[in-house]
Amino acid sequence: MSMKRIKVVLFLFVFIQGVLYLFLIPPWQSPDESHHFEYGALISKNIKSKAKTRENLNKEIIKSMAAFHAWKYQNMPLPHPLPHILPNVPFFGKPGYVSGRAPLYYVISSFIMKGTKINGFLNQFYLIRCFSLILFLLSVYFTYLSARILFKDNPLYCFAAVSFVSFLPQFIIISTSVNPINLAVFLETIFIYLMLFSLHKGKKLFMGFLGPIIIALGFLNHRAALFMLPPFLVLLLIYFIKSLKNKKELLKVLLILFITIFIFLAIYLLAHHLFPDSLNKVVLESGIKPRMGEINRFIQYLSIPSPKSVSVFLDGFFQSFWYFSGWMRFYYCLHIYSILKLICLLSFLGLMKYLFFILFKKNYKAEIDFKSFLILCATVLPIILAIIIRYLPRFETAQGRYIFPAISALAVLFVLGLKEIVPKKFENWLPVFVIVGFIVLNIYTIFNSLIRVFYYFTNA
Repeated sequence: MSMKRIKVVLFLFVFIQGVLYLFLIPPWQSPDESHHFEYGALISKNIKSKAKTRENLNKEIIKSMAAFHAWKYQNMPLPHPLPHILPNVPFFGKPGYVSGRAPLYYVISSFIMKGTKINGFLNQFYLIRCFSLILFLLSVYFTYLSARILFKDNPLYCFAAVSFVSFLPQFIIISTSVNPINLAVFLETIFIYLMLFSLHKGKKLFMGFLGPIIIALGFLNHRAALFMLPPFLVLLLIYFIKSLKNKKELLKVLLILFITIFIFLAIYLLAHHLFPDSLNKVVLESGIKPRMGEINRFIQYLSIPSPKSVSVFLDGFFQSFWYFSGWMRFYYCLHIYSILKLICLLSFLGLMKYLFFILFKKNYKAEIDFKSFLILCATVLPIILAIIIRYLPRFETAQGRYIFPAISALAVLFVLGLKEIVPKKFENWLPVFVIVGFIVLNIYTIFNSLIRVFYYFTNA
């Protein structure tokens, strides 16, 4: 079978399994889905503080939660009588819709609900899930474009990186749910592709213009956009170092910096004028002062660390990255996680080998150039470090889905690490192993975990 046909078959399979997950996971069984849907639905009704309209919508959602056994999956009795508002819902309750300018995902969701004029509560719910599915498919496609740039001589390795994004069970569960992180994932995935495209094709001005715009869109949607800044700064630093050898190139880089600063300033002033509430929220959630407080708390924690608490934290973080369904209640048997840990450890060792050889072996022929490697690391490492710094000292559960915005870069690094560690005679078989392995894991998840739990009620 030709590579073109493999690509068609792979993407067709991705689409089919995405649709399957969309309808297989019962409503409200993905994290905070009830509140995310409520937010978009209220905006579509053009209200901010009409308590009666919000209460009616909350009642519909809560009745639907009862109909789809939301509490049964948590081994909890059905509340009687049913609450009237979401914040009062047992286990699932939390502050819901807030007034002010809404994040971009909810705004787009509201336009979709109004524009399609599809009636029916559940129909609108699955319509927004379909919107998330489209974002997922686009994220997979731009991951493919990034991998094609980096693994240009190895199309199978390109498909292996794509399979990491396409068939990671937890990522598909989130990507087919109502959740603003899906737009954050798409924006960062296309951002990674544009950075790599700019680096390899020499399109400096192109990225200098588009980069700030995508980052700004990211901030209008989710605080995860903060982690677009480190790889972008690394890219600008690479441009600057390369330009030192040539005055003309140096002037071009300085022009890029000027354009970037100008666009950031213009977007900030425009956003401050049009969306003061959203901007204040972004500053509050991702500002420097709160982050400094978290760093200080983390440093204090390191002075008296508890090995057991660190182990429990890392285990929960790792397991919830691969698969944890039903509001973090249903998971694989521990043996599967042990196998996954071993594979990830091999990949990490391969990355360490790559780094050592690229720095100390002058004639080493690397699969991926070092500049691209730095951009990928600058995408992945800050978000992982930020999660550890924020949640570990609090002894709170940090879910693996928090690093999904960087999944495109993580997929490439995962495959690169495995390629570097396996013996040469197995290199051609490795991508086949990765692709088939993820497909098998996906099928196992669907039939042994999701269908068994959600449709045969063996969770009690």
